[in-house]
Amino acid sequence: MSDSNSHRACCLVHTGSSITNRLYALRTKSPLLKQDSNLVLAQNSEEQTRIRVNQAASPSVVYINMGKSSGSGFIVSRDGLIITNAHVLEDASSTVTVVLSDGRRLPADIIGFAKNGLDLAAIKILNQNNLPALPLAKSAKTGQSVYAIGSPFGYENPNNFTAGVVSNIDNLAGVIKHDARINSGNSGSPLLNSQAQVIGVNTAVRLDRQGGNSGISIAISVDKLQGFLTALRQGNFSSVSTLPKEEIKNQSQPLTMNGRAISGNLTQNDNKFEDNSYFRSYIFEGKRGQKISIQMNSNEIDPFLMILNSEGKPIAQNDDISPNNFNARIAATLPKDDTYTVIAGSFGASELGAFTITANSAP
Repeated sequence: MSDSNSHRACCLVHTGSSITNRLYALRTKSPLLKQDSNLVLAQNSEEQTRIRVNQAASPSVVYINMGKSSGSGFIVSRDGLIITNAHVLEDASSTVTVVLSDGRRLPADIIGFAKNGLDLAAIKILNQNNLPALPLAKSAKTGQSVYAIGSPFGYENPNNFTAGVVSNIDNLAGVIKHDARINSGNSGSPLLNSQAQVIGVNTAVRLDRQGGNSGISIAISVDKLQGFLTALRQGNFSSVSTLPKEEIKNQSQPLTMNGRAISGNLTQNDNKFEDNSYFRSYIFEGKRGQKISIQMNSNEIDPFLMILNSEGKPIAQNDDISPNNFNARIAATLPKDDTYTVIAGSFGASELGAFTITANSAP
């Protein structure tokens, strides 16, 4: 809010007519003064809401450390049950270290993973009965204010707080899109409403065409989270991650880095993710340090691209962020000599149609 106030002060200094109008408003008690007062009150109210949400929710947000990797999570019951993303725990041992907001480091056991490829998992801190837990909201609405608390880039930046609004809700896929800034390490952190209630679990960001953060963040909706918590109580969960990294059923087509366009057509016979979006897979041999560029164009679907290494782990992904520009592009430097898989599909659920894919390698 200090930046906004500085801007308003600048306007008063440099705009004579603005000073005159405000002096007249002070003298006559005109509606202009009332409007300005309301604006200040609204700004103060928003600021106070952010402060209140952060103070209420931060004690329940945790940093999860697996040694070589890390993520975020949040406590949902006073006995230490914690929710995070499945991809955070995919390569973890049965016990991980949880760091609370007060600095305490406690061991936690991995309880289980959601079934059917849903990117949720649960861990539990042992021998606890009085930990601060976050309540869950009943639903989310497009346009509402939202807040994210997590540990982007590891424990050097714990309980980082950002704010934004819900831009879109896909009820079919159980996905919330918002613009509260999240980064690597925020995975598994809570997305909160103004009552400090959980409306989603932050999971990913949409990348821009250069592979950077586009500002569009993705969260799993509270409806999906409620379903997972019910499954946990019923013992209906998996002991390992069910993310669909190895569920490519059709043989991958070779992809040559020669700049020639390959035509394709997504149909209902192709691979399908849990959110009902379809994809095809392509394969190529890459070298460490090799710079590649892959582009997917379509006038019929909203394209999505991802590159996986031989272990099924994503190393880059992209989709278009403009509704009027149907293409997606990845520009990446390969981390090692390996066999890579390119996932080419639709970002929207149930979208089918023709596309082309083109791959190039820089000298």
